[in-house]
Amino acid sequence: MAKIDSAWGIDIGQCALKAVRCAPSADDPNKVVAEAFDYIEYPKILTQPEADPVELVREALQLFLSRNDLQGTKVAVSVSGQSGLARFIKLPPIETSKIPDIVRYEANQQIPFDLDDVIWDYQRMFVGSEEEGFALEAEVGLFAMKRDQVYQEIEPYQEAGIDIDIVQLTPLAIYNDIVFDQMDPAIWSEEYDPEEPPHSFVVASIGTESTDLVITNGYRVWQRNIPLGGSHFTKALVKELQLTYAKAEHLKRNATRAEDPKVIYKAMRPIFKDLLTEIQRSIGYFQSLDKTAKIDRVIALGNTMKLPGLRRYLAQHLGYEVEKIGEIKTLASSTVTQSPAFKDNILTFGVSYGLALQGISKAYIATNLVPKELVLNRTINRKKPWAIAAALLLAMACLVNFLILWASWNKVRINDDSQWTAAINRSQSVVSNADQLRMRHNEAKQAYESAKLSGEKRLAVFNSKTDYLELCEAIYQCLPDERNRYIEPAKKTPTGQTGDDDTQEPDQNNTAGGSEPVPDNVEAETPRDPTNRIELWITDMRVRKVPDLGRWFTKDNRVKFKDNSTPLVIAGAQNNTTTSEDASSTLFGDKHSTTDRKAAKKSLPAPKVTSATNQPPRGAGCIVELEGYHFHKSQNHGDGKQFVQRTFLHNLQERKVAIPDAAGSTIEVFPGELGITHPLVLKMLDERKVESPFEQNGDNGIGPRALTQYRFVIQFAWQPK
Repeated sequence: MAKIDSAWGIDIGQCALKAVRCAPSADDPNKVVAEAFDYIEYPKILTQPEADPVELVREALQLFLSRNDLQGTKVAVSVSGQSGLARFIKLPPIETSKIPDIVRYEANQQIPFDLDDVIWDYQRMFVGSEEEGFALEAEVGLFAMKRDQVYQEIEPYQEAGIDIDIVQLTPLAIYNDIVFDQMDPAIWSEEYDPEEPPHSFVVASIGTESTDLVITNGYRVWQRNIPLGGSHFTKALVKELQLTYAKAEHLKRNATRAEDPKVIYKAMRPIFKDLLTEIQRSIGYFQSLDKTAKIDRVIALGNTMKLPGLRRYLAQHLGYEVEKIGEIKTLASSTVTQSPAFKDNILTFGVSYGLALQGISKAYIATNLVPKELVLNRTINRKKPWAIAAALLLAMACLVNFLILWASWNKVRINDDSQWTAAINRSQSVVSNADQLRMRHNEAKQAYESAKLSGEKRLAVFNSKTDYLELCEAIYQCLPDERNRYIEPAKKTPTGQTGDDDTQEPDQNNTAGGSEPVPDNVEAETPRDPTNRIELWITDMRVRKVPDLGRWFTKDNRVKFKDNSTPLVIAGAQNNTTTSEDASSTLFGDKHSTTDRKAAKKSLPAPKVTSATNQPPRGAGCIVELEGYHFHKSQNHGDGKQFVQRTFLHNLQERKVAIPDAAGSTIEVFPGELGITHPLVLKMLDERKVESPFEQNGDNGIGPRALTQYRFVIQFAWQPK
């Protein structure tokens, strides 16, 4: 994009459209060159009752566009200062980088609307200093305007097809004009002294409907809009002299040539006074805000200042010299400055000149209230031709590439070649088979992951997986079994047949708690009555983790646990206790030799208790619950609950079990060393008759065909160690 080095400043007033195009001077950085201007006065003032403001402005813009070229230049326009908001905020000492955040916070506080509903901008003023990245005594100017009002102000430009780059408040455009044109540039090279600031001056830009009052010393600016302007003088003549608006306007402009000027001035005198009063009040209020300000002059702008006697009247009553600008000092001599139309209306070009200065980056306040969406849309519109051209080139490149590839593909003619067709079919078959195998693999993998996750969840309750395996191994080894008992030898009958007898001999293993070799005189085992088999079966095992085992070991469970140590009661005995020798005779009958009795005595559990104590369990652990049944019913071991206590529960307390160690061998430990304690019979379930599961029972064997099944529930504490 070509560099833009000139800008139009356009001011749509109530009486006329004023515009000037400026560019930087190549000879002097403090001057600019006026390349073009235009002054288009409306046939009627926009505020006249019979006037159509929209149509008048539209016609003026069409005429302006027909006479001037805006191509390649920036366009800056003004909006009424009466519709805008200006606030000047003094900041505390703060890091320079944090000023935007503070300003946004202040904008939320100072602007009485939601920030999404306004267009706002700010600029740091020229007072204060900066040391080591900190701003001291800094002041920020905050300027805002409601979004719908901005769009309303720029609507005529949009309808005319003018792309706007800058939207500025009228008082700030006046400030940029006066400071650049009327102040000595050397003042900016001096450090600002808040105790002795430069002298201030008042700019009174009297328009058609209102007066923009700007007071500044260059570093600071204060503004106010006074609702009095040139049309109010005309309306006073209409009222006092009973004239039409057009005649009164003509009479006002030619008051000195009227038949009786005194009558005219007498009719306008109230407006003179009102304007003077408002200016005096504004100056007084400003001086109450800034005690150090020293005002030394008043600069008058606007064609209303051509009214004879007005400048002298204001100077006489304000006490300050009122200057009427006769030329723009910073404009280099050109055909524009020599034009009679420009000279005749030079007082009205203050706003448009200030806008043009901002367009060429010569303005001191450069805030911009143009809606960002307009800038974005304009940027997109400017790039659309390039984007369309790039898309067309890309489409052409794709088309050429497609034609080249199509020509190469057409030479092969795959669809008409049987070998290609066969190869493609084979490849598709391989791909289909691979997809099926991949699907089966994924299904198997999902099944494996599901089983693995299920197993891990089941074992997650324990500290390690080996703990649970050791628990299962200990339970298995403590179960009573026909292979781990003394059997009853077959009794010889006189005819040589075998039969049951009270005499029993031990087998090669042990009882529920010991391990004693079988005596040499024991004969082979014969079929037994199932009700004498020392076996039980486990049908269900559950492990439940609890935070405190002590709460499980209730008074009722303590009684059940002590019931495990109840002495064996022998049928026909005279007392309630038996010795080890009595127990051995009960287990193996009275007819065994002393050697057999000693062996039986040895096989009985040792009296020491290694895993179960009378102390209740403490701390967190697990409750293991086993459910099972047996068919045993004999005088020696008792039936139902007693058989479970004197075999399985006894082994869980006293029997050593073989557990694999880390070296791959086995070690023998008591269940208590694995954390198994306090086994007890929780309850006995209802007995029931079932068909004998053993062979050689019933009519052709030994024992009844229908057996009594004793069902039980066992619990014990487990704290893995």
